[in-house]
Amino acid sequence: MEEMSFSEYVSLPLSQISQWGDEVVNGGLLKGNKPVIVTCRSGKRSYDMCGFLTEKCRLDNVYNLDGGILGYAEAAKEDGSVVPLAVDKTK
Repeated sequence: MEEMSFSEYVSLPLSQISQWGDEVVNGGLLKGNKPVIVTCRSGKRSYDMCGFLTEKCRLDNVYNLDGGILGYAEAAKEDGSVVPLAVDKTK
């Protein structure tokens, strides 16, 4: 488990994957040194998407938000402070 934080992000809804196009995956948006942190409500769909991005798109900087948005929100409620992201490195 690694802790990460980020200041900028790009939202790419899974429901719109057919509209992403080559410039998203094969272009510069997801390639490079910046981590790709995939999120969903509970962490299951984002985990599956991480597998797709690492295996099919050959990205090596892909992370899943552990527990999803619900897990992150619960951790934030416990002490009321901003919580660092807990992410699992996939593959």
